[in-house]
Formats: sequence, structure tokens, C-alpha cells
Amino acid sequence: MAETHENCERLYLLACVCDLESKKLEYPLPVTINFPKKPRSLSLSLRRRPTRFPSPQSPPSPDHQLASNLKVSATLLGKRCFFQQVDNADQLNSSSKKQRKQSKMTTKQQDLNLNANLQIQNPHLPSNFLDHIKALGGSDVKLVIEKKLTNTDLDIGNHRFSMPLSMIHSEFLTKDEKESLTIKIGKHLMGIDVLLWDPFLDHNTKLCLKKWDFTKTSSSYMLIENWNYVADRNDLRADMMVQMWSFRVNSKLCFALVY
Repeated sequence: MAETHENCERLYLLACVCDLESKKLEYPLPVTINFPKKPRSLSLSLRRRPTRFPSPQSPPSPDHQLASNLKVSATLLGKRCFFQQVDNADQLNSSSKKQRKQSKMTTKQQDLNLNANLQIQNPHLPSNFLDHIKALGGSDVKLVIEKKLTNTDLDIGNHRFSMPLSMIHSEFLTKDEKESLTIKIGKHLMGIDVLLWDPFLDHNTKLCLKKWDFTKTSSSYMLIENWNYVADRNDLRADMMVQMWSFRVNSKLCFALVY
């Protein structure tokens, strides 16, 4: 009797299992699969920091030094991801350009200050020149420039005496005279006729004063036409220190060469 009861239970369990299997085949249960979402991309910008010199007590490892020289910043960009690395050499080049520009500006300013504060060896016109100018009825005596004669000033092919604007000590031209030097006649600039007294005050020579612009920041006044005659007559040589003074006789511009 007990064995029969046990067999009945086994048959019942087997029937239940078969019933469950049949239900699975007829009505399959839905299975939800959670696929991992696509991670959002990151944009990494790698920028090198200036290299810091390690202390002699604890030299850093190459990996640590590389990490200290890289500045990492991340920005979310959605689906795209890119890497940008800025080399330290680019920053050094940019910095060196700024330093060179500042150095040029500083040097230019120093040159301007130097020209503004040039030490004149003989700031006073000799008395014999002053007496001669007074005898001519002259006035408005000014020191225009003091310079060493160059080979270019004495070159026969150039036939001109250069007075760079950066070395001019006094403003010796009127407003109208400045404007006249900028007027062109055809391809040539106008000039002003002047008289130049030589160092011995026994002769004057007619010259032409012009202004030449070499660049936007470099210009010179030029005494041309008969300059070679003046240089030969007074035996001028390279490296001679000379002064050019201006004065006016009846408003006409004149010069005196002193050495």
C-alpha cells in the first residue's frame, strides 16, 4: 500500500513537470536583455607645462616628470572624441617671439632716449661763427646734428651729406618748409635751396636740402648737389667729428659746418 502511494506521487510530479514544459513551448516568457549604453566620449586636451627642474635630493622618475609636464582637461562632446596635444616647443616659440618683440621695442625706446640726451662735445657755436652770423644779420642759431663722417657721406657717387632724423638735436624747419619737402614734382621730391658756410667762413656754397624716407620709421635730411665740392674744398675725411648748425638770414635757411 505504501509503495503504491509513493508511485502515485512520482507519477503526479512527472505529470506536473511535463505540463510545465509544454506551457513553456506554447507561451514562452519574454526575456529583457539590458545592453550596456555607449559611453559618452571625452575630448582630452594635453598641454605641456614648463619643465620644472627637479631638486637634487629627490630626482623624479621619467613617468612622474612627464605627468607633471602635461595638463589634461576633459570636455564632453557627445559622440565625437579627439585628442589634441600642444608641444612645449610651441609655447616656447610663442614666448620667445613676444620677448623679441618687447626687446625690439625696448631697444628702440632706448635709442630714442639716447638720441634725445646725446652728449654734445661742444654745444656752443664758436665765437667767430657767432660774430660772422651777426654780421650777416642772422638769427635763430640752432645745432642740427653732430656726427662722425662716414664713407657714404664722402662717396663721390653719392654726393650727399646725411642727417638722420633720429640724430637731429633741434627742430630747425618751419611748418611750411616741412610740407614743401613732401611735395613731388614728377617722380622727385621738392627741395629747399640753402647756403652752407664752410669752417673757414670765407666761402659759402649753394646746396639743396631734401628729405628721404627709407622706411616708415627711417628718414633722413640730405644736403645734395654741391656736397662733393664742399667735402673736397675742406679736405673732409671719414671719422671726422663735425657739427652742422642752422641759422636764418632774412628768413632764408642757412647752415654752418664746424669741425
